[in-house]
Amino acid sequence: MFDLGLKLKLNNGKILKEDFFLQPYLMGGGGFFVANFSGNYAYGNGNSYTPIAGSYYNKIRQFEVFGAAGIRFRLSPSLALDVQTAQHYPFTESSDNLGGPDNKLYDRYLVHSVGLTLALGKAKDTDGDGVADRKDKCPDTPAGVKVDLNGCPVDTDGDGVADYQDKCPDVKGLASLQGCPDADGDGVADADDKCPNTPAGVKVDASGCPLDADGDGVADYLDKCPNTPAGVKVDANGCPLDRDGDGVPDY
Repeated sequence: MFDLGLKLKLNNGKILKEDFFLQPYLMGGGGFFVANFSGNYAYGNGNSYTPIAGSYYNKIRQFEVFGAAGIRFRLSPSLALDVQTAQHYPFTESSDNLGGPDNKLYDRYLVHSVGLTLALGKAKDTDGDGVADRKDKCPDTPAGVKVDLNGCPVDTDGDGVADYQDKCPDVKGLASLQGCPDADGDGVADADDKCPNTPAGVKVDASGCPLDADGDGVADYLDKCPNTPAGVKVDANGCPLDRDGDGVPDY
């Protein structure tokens, strides 16, 4: 018997995980069946016939199709037990009951099988992360980086920045800040922000504090006199003091 078939695995990651212990599958295909018989044939009327060696009735050469269902038991990454049942449908009706009516369905037969599958060698793993290329969703992971079951770098806080690139691996953050959070959204990570509550939209310096162009201690966004000369004392609005209220700054 020589058969070729196509197998549909249900462990495709959508229905069942690929490495699950039970791995059911369906199979279909076709092939060529060769057999030589000896002894007597029994006709439907009770008579028997002894074929001559080498004659048409002494041998069978037939094409057939088949459908099968089976379960693979994954015992280890390299060893599996296969149990399968297949229904075969030959294109001839000469296998048995020679005296019966011509009907190809009369010669259909079942094949039950049990076997072991042993995987030899190691599966290709280009990036050496321990996950075979065929299962690796991140096949170019740098050497030494810890990965998950899909072969992708571990991301503990789930912020989309892998731990090996994340300066704040235990807190969700922004990719632009190497995985660190920025509560006030000013572009400076909280850990480096000396003014962590800056209002939205306000321009800040490298320390995360609002700009103060004239250095008078009043942030530009609040400063009504943003060009006060250096060293001049100012009020809460950033304007030079005018103690006598004559409209002329004290300085």
